[in-house]
Amino acid sequence: MSARILSLHLLVFLIFLTCLNEANADDNETVNITSIKYSNDFENGEAVNIVPSGKNESTEYSFRIFDDNDDFPDDWEEITFDDSEWDVGSAPFGNKENEGVEPGTIWESEYTGDNDGDDDYIIIRKNFIIEDKSAVLGGKVKSAYTNYYAVYLNGQQIQNCLSYSGGCYESEAEYWNKEINIDLNILAEGNNTLVLVGRDSLWGGGDNTTWLDCELDLRVQ
Repeated sequence: MSARILSLHLLVFLIFLTCLNEANADDNETVNITSIKYSNDFENGEAVNIVPSGKNESTEYSFRIFDDNDDFPDDWEEITFDDSEWDVGSAPFGNKENEGVEPGTIWESEYTGDNDGDDDYIIIRKNFIIEDKSAVLGGKVKSAYTNYYAVYLNGQQIQNCLSYSGGCYESEAEYWNKEINIDLNILAEGNNTLVLVGRDSLWGGGDNTTWLDCELDLRVQ
């Protein structure tokens, strides 16, 4: 392997480590993927973890818990929504250990037995920046959840599992229950916002076990 190729690989690795360290320095800050575009694989690109899972990194989100979806504020899924007054908490969001992982933030519906109790919802929001969209070749959002959930990217719904009719009810959270390919047309150059909604269900005598976590990966060149 020539010295030029070795230097190129080293440059890619150093840029990746720099971006990873900056993202981990303060998980609640907006993630910026400015110039991770020095890969020599122009067909497949390099996989870059933009929003780490709470399981691995205790990633912080703006979040709010609601008793009912009628209580959701207007435009909660949009990039322009102001969540500065919301709480900040670390993923995963849940109420008991799952796959050896403890929840970073407690999300727990009131449960009084049988079908009685409140089916609580949670909304979590995370911002990230793409300064050069042309460098992005593809991406995925991976989700671990119980009961029901939905995913929005830049205000557009890319997964709807908020009701039983969606055919994607999960009684147990797994890494990963769902992996969703990202339509590149949804991504924006500049600010982007990832939003997840979790819904606990006490129907049919189910308990109030809750879990919500995700990861966003992009392939860049």
